[in-house]
Amino acid sequence: MDRFHEAYYYLKHLLTAKKRHGVHSPFVYHLSDQVLSESRQFGVFEKLEALRNKLENDERIIKVEDYGAGSRVHNSPHRSVSQIAKTALAPKKQSQALFKLALEQQPKRILELGTSLGLTTLYLHAAASQNAEITTIEGAPAIAQIAKENFLSFGTANIQLLVGKFEDQLLQLTGEFDIIYIDGDHRFEPTMSYFEKCKHLLSPNGWMILDDIYWSKEMTSAWRTCTADARFNLALDFYHFGVLIRDQRKEREYHRLRL
Repeated sequence: MDRFHEAYYYLKHLLTAKKRHGVHSPFVYHLSDQVLSESRQFGVFEKLEALRNKLENDERIIKVEDYGAGSRVHNSPHRSVSQIAKTALAPKKQSQALFKLALEQQPKRILELGTSLGLTTLYLHAAASQNAEITTIEGAPAIAQIAKENFLSFGTANIQLLVGKFEDQLLQLTGEFDIIYIDGDHRFEPTMSYFEKCKHLLSPNGWMILDDIYWSKEMTSAWRTCTADARFNLALDFYHFGVLIRDQRKEREYHRLRL
């Protein structure tokens, strides 16, 4: 992680990102004005944030097998669940933004690369329809076990948790997914490899979401490369994550938006 890089782009985002009244695209305005600006407190939010609090106070020590770019702040393979929760989980505002986007999209199938402790998975699960299928992949078995505990505590029957390297697990997947959320290795080449594989698993009107697009120079380069892909004609940059959408608009559009 490059903190100077993150800080530079965060300042740039604050200066250039638009609120809903600065957006001219009807679809993007709808997302900003009626979806993301929705102030209603969905009942599940309280339960999920209670889980976050529980994880942030869980002092169990586990051994983390990390195939990616590593933790933001910890070099040791032995970490407490609390440390992982405080540094790896998406913040509340971001998690709830992903929930609202998924609620708008109403996906039948979701694919997540990077389960972590399962909180984001549960946010996406809560937003999707009852019959939606969610497949989530986690590289570290010990972390996957904690996520599995959390899924069981929420009584989720339609979440399939796969454990292993992303590239290996992706080869086993078939069919199409309406939302694909990539939150794993933060290096350029692995991210682009996952992106290329996931493109072919995305439904015709699917949304691809990449997390931590300004985590490092490599991640920003990967994001820019992804936005140039001809299969997508709409890119939404929320700083913390980016969304690539296929739709019927004639011209390619890129929007920087505030959550």
